[in-house]
Amino acid sequence: MIAPLDRPMIKFVDVGGKFINKHESMKRTKKATHRGALKAKRQEEAVTNRRRRIQEERRIREDARDAANAEKKRKKTEKREDARSLVLS
Repeated sequence: MIAPLDRPMIKFVDVGGKFINKHESMKRTKKATHRGALKAKRQEEAVTNRRRRIQEERRIREDARDAANAEKKRKKTEKREDARSLVLS
C-alpha cells in the first residue's frame, strides 16, 4: 500500500497474466525478433559495402600510382635513348 501526502491510500494488487493475450504477445515477440534480425542483416551489408568500397578506392589509387611510375620509367628510358643517340652521332 502507498500513501502519498494529501491523497487517499492506494493498494496495488498483482493479477499476474490474467489480462494478457498470449497469442498477441507471442506475435509481438516474433515480430520484434524478425525486425532485429533484419536490422543486423542490413548493418552487416553496410559494413561489407563499406569495406568493398575502401578496397576499390585503394585499388584505384594503386593502379594510378603504378601508371604514374610506369610513365616516369618510360620518360627516363626515352631520355636515355635520346642522350645515347646524341653521344654516338
